[in-house]
Amino acid sequence: RTGSLQECEGLRGELEESLRHLMANPSERPELRLTCDRVIRTCIQRLGEEEEEGKKTCEGHLGTLLRLAELACDGYQACAPSPSLRQQLYLERLLFHLLKGAAARGALEFCPALAERLRRGLELCRGEGGPTPREVEA
Repeated sequence: RTGSLQECEGLRGELEESLRHLMANPSERPELRLTCDRVIRTCIQRLGEEEEEGKKTCEGHLGTLLRLAELACDGYQACAPSPSLRQQLYLERLLFHLLKGAAARGALEFCPALAERLRRGLELCRGEGGPTPREVEA
């Protein structure tokens, strides 16, 4: 459901609604967290496919795809019961691949926000006794 601009916008709307619903129904967090994980991974895959096949994605579609991924990252974090080091590093690995894909596709306007999110996550891990950012392998 990320193959076109319209599909991405529709999925983003559904995800926004699910996040609003989550605030009223916290028992549904595990299911939404899994959905957010799948959305992030699908966005990463879509960015990679476009790069491999040499297809040109319109700017609007690329931007919507990356905004969808950012929203899914927010949802993933909101659904975590209490982020453990392992969970945090998992999300940071996904963020790294999103950042790499955005840069490869030329969506440089999204890179600072993704890089800042990645940096904050790694610093949070470090503050919890985790490895330093240099010790973390992508």
